[in-house]
Amino acid sequence: MRTRSRRSLIAGAIISAVLAASLLSSGRVALGSSALNQRTHAHAHAAAMQHVFFILNWLPNVEFAGVWVAQRFGWFKQAGIDMKFESWSPAVHPETDVVSRGGNSFGFQSGAAIAIAAAQKVPIVALYTDTQKSVFGLTVLNKSGINKITDLRGKRIGYQSHEIYVPETMLSFAGLKPSDYKLVPVGFDISGLTAGQVDAWLTFQTNEPIALNMQGIGNHSFRAADYGFNFYDDVLLTTRSLVQKNPALVATVTKLVARGFKYAHSHPILAANLTVNNYFHASTAGPGITAAQNLRQQILELQKFKQFSADKKGRYTGLMKASVWKASINTLFKYGEIKRKPSVTAIFTNTFNPYVNGNYH
Repeated sequence: MRTRSRRSLIAGAIISAVLAASLLSSGRVALGSSALNQRTHAHAHAAAMQHVFFILNWLPNVEFAGVWVAQRFGWFKQAGIDMKFESWSPAVHPETDVVSRGGNSFGFQSGAAIAIAAAQKVPIVALYTDTQKSVFGLTVLNKSGINKITDLRGKRIGYQSHEIYVPETMLSFAGLKPSDYKLVPVGFDISGLTAGQVDAWLTFQTNEPIALNMQGIGNHSFRAADYGFNFYDDVLLTTRSLVQKNPALVATVTKLVARGFKYAHSHPILAANLTVNNYFHASTAGPGITAAQNLRQQILELQKFKQFSADKKGRYTGLMKASVWKASINTLFKYGEIKRKPSVTAIFTNTFNPYVNGNYH
């Protein structure tokens, strides 16, 4: 009996083991199906995501804080957008690269470059601007004795060759003739100013003057916007083809970028930290730049942007005016940068801007 019982127990154990194995096997199949379903769902979700590509006209710093805020806060993902970007290099030209790349491509570029491309019949359209006033300016050292723009008479002015129309416009507005000063082609390294090679330097007011201040070098600037230079900078653009084929995507991207910049300008310290921690490390900023220095400069730059990005009511709407685009085009035509004037109404649109109807919340 014991043996039988033993055998019965063994048999029962074997049967139980077989049943357990069967159940476990079934369980594995079920688990496998679940995992497969999850993977299938993930692939389907990935396939449903719309891939959007941004082409930048500078390094990935706070100049594009609106994009970084939208990305890190998950707004793109929530909208079904997978965002990638390409940083600036000498070979990158957003105003033409968006067309050659095609697809869901967006870019950031100056209003001047956009107008020049449009004059050459490049099929692009401006959607939003982070600046209501140009951030260009002519910077001089405090020790130079140059206290007003007309003091630049007889002086050497450093400028980037592709932006000659900026100092020419400013100085003409101030009543100076080309024979009254000497334009000197320079690069982006402002050490030529501190070394005395030139007396003034064409700068981005949100960049080089801040760097000089951080080095303890006293300086002041004449803002281009105060001297007849009416241009937008940091303009979001895309192709006419995408506007026609997928206006819903264009509207979504424009909305998220606008929302991101509004948040960044309202929270510059947070947005600057987010930028340097994820996109613009000290190693990207330049050799010898510490993390603390990089963060400090990015905070100061984003705070400086406020005076250029806010409208007269202190809002960050990104809305554009035909009168500004017309003035920009006329300036480029006057100084020979374009041979034909593109249509003002064709070069930009506020249609996709979420604040176009005054709904600013």
